[in-house]
Amino acid sequence: MDSVRGSGRNLRRKGRAALSVANPQPPYSFVLIEGSMTLIEDLAQVRPWAGRIGGRYMGEERTDEFGN
Repeated sequence: MDSVRGSGRNLRRKGRAALSVANPQPPYSFVLIEGSMTLIEDLAQVRPWAGRIGGRYMGEERTDEFGN
């Protein structure tokens, strides 16, 4: 958990982030996105996206669990 807190502090201080997605199947490939970012602390703005993402990975029937 400490590394998560440290990551949040670094994001706030530096204002930059990187995201990578890898395909574990041959032929192996990946994409890397780097750039400036803004932390959003207004939960009303974040909840709809949390619900959509949670529903996508955990099942549409669980969307409300992540968005509320």
